[in-house]
Amino acid sequence: MQGNKMLEEAVKQVANRVRGALWGMYMGDALAMPVHWYYDRNRLRRDFGQITKYEKSVPEFPGSIMNLSNTGGGGRGSDQGSIIGDVILHGKKKYWTRGGSYHYHHGMEAGDNTLDTILARLLVKTMADNKELITQEQRPTKLVDAYLELYVKFMTTPDSHKDVYAATAHRMFFANWIKKLPLRECADNDGHNTDSIDGMINVIPFTLVRVLAKPDADRNLWITDIINALRNSDELPQWGRLYDEVLGRVLLGEKLRPAIEKVAAMISPQLPRMLQKSVGTAADADPMTACYIHSSFPAMLVFAYKYADNPKAALLASANAGGENVNRSAILGALMGAAHGPDFDLSLKQGLVHAKEYETEIEQFVSTFSRGGPAAKTAQARSEL
Repeated sequence: MQGNKMLEEAVKQVANRVRGALWGMYMGDALAMPVHWYYDRNRLRRDFGQITKYEKSVPEFPGSIMNLSNTGGGGRGSDQGSIIGDVILHGKKKYWTRGGSYHYHHGMEAGDNTLDTILARLLVKTMADNKELITQEQRPTKLVDAYLELYVKFMTTPDSHKDVYAATAHRMFFANWIKKLPLRECADNDGHNTDSIDGMINVIPFTLVRVLAKPDADRNLWITDIINALRNSDELPQWGRLYDEVLGRVLLGEKLRPAIEKVAAMISPQLPRMLQKSVGTAADADPMTACYIHSSFPAMLVFAYKYADNPKAALLASANAGGENVNRSAILGALMGAAHGPDFDLSLKQGLVHAKEYETEIEQFVSTFSRGGPAAKTAQARSEL
């Protein structure tokens, strides 16, 4: 009897960490949204002072390269293509044309989430609505196929979201989609912008499901398929497995810093020591990185390690560091939320524009994969890469 109670409590704790991971993902992204891709911290301070709460984006952003980006595909290029405006981001091409200086998230409200986090939300909902495709299938194929159908419908439906920016991976996907390629052949890679930290965010829902309900999942297979559904990358799945490892360890109750050190050592033998040295350093020492995964993922670990005991401070520091901070902050937020639970800052939780919808969806997700699943066995397990 006592053993059953202990097991019940362990399962509840895992479920609560899962809640925390999802809330943290939304909070981290929304905090960083208004200062996304600020590479000049002086400019950031002029516009906002310091980010201490959710803010709306500024109307104009002279540092934006959106007006140099390819509206018909990936990377930089011409604004003559109409993937942006006609196929996705309907009516928003005016923010991309030459001579403009619009913010990447022009018009978004304080507490809004950006497109990649919204697409992770779509994956969370897809998983909750298709439990049997996860628990009864050894391979991720059917689940990913279902997600791809919903992704295309969402992206090609006018006014399905507020964001005005879509990363290279999405633009390249739809450049192939309009050629009527099969959905499984639309993901692409420009050799420069695609192997980026935005490819990590859809790993979050997988790791949560793995810990709650599918501890025997072939992680290599599932992570590769989930990442490469939207981008064609040989490199990102390796980083996805590292993220799954650290997030999974924390969800199962391991302390944050030891979990980070284990994964950091897999990246570089010197990285754990560098992380230890970051503790107590000034905010000016916090890393500013672009989107590229080799630098942005270790930077995320720095924020998680340095501010391990203070999740709000971690998310604010990541936002105020600038650079590619929205996706970094989303996966950082999931890690901090897993470590500290869903209620580490109620004002941030309640200040999200879609907080009520998130509450309903998160509870549906947790109950779907906790009820009758092997979460009890999982709660006693430990993650091994």
